Amino acid sequence: MWRLLLAYSSISQMGYMAIGIGSNTAFGLAGSVSLYAANGFAKAILFMMAGLLITNTGQAMMSRMGGLAGKYPYLATFSMIGFLTMMGVLQLWFIAEFFIFQGIFSSSLVHASLLGLALLALLGSI
Repeated sequence: MWRLLLAYSSISQMGYMAIGIGSNTAFGLAGSVSLYAANGFAKAILFMMAGLLITNTGQAMMSRMGGLAGKYPYLATFSMIGFLTMMGVLQLWFIAEFFIFQGIFSSSLVHASLLGLALLALLGSI
């Protein structure tokens, strides 16, 4: 189940990357590239964590695994890095989305029709 959530999250981030590229500004493009790197880094860690948990515990349900940080401290540390990156705490994800929104809002100043898309993307992000 949680692997599906990671996959759906990746799909939603691809939409933000497309918005950044579509803004056709330096900020939008830089934000898209940065979000691509941050997404790849965080999701690679989390998908590897998911595979290692299933391999090591023989379980696919998180509710049945209990007490994993004590058994696998390195796995817990790296998965926390992946989660913190996705949450924007480690700044790369946050800065990338900020650049994307900066790009789309500056592009909407030239093309007023993009203002609705920019506001919709910002609302979806919140």
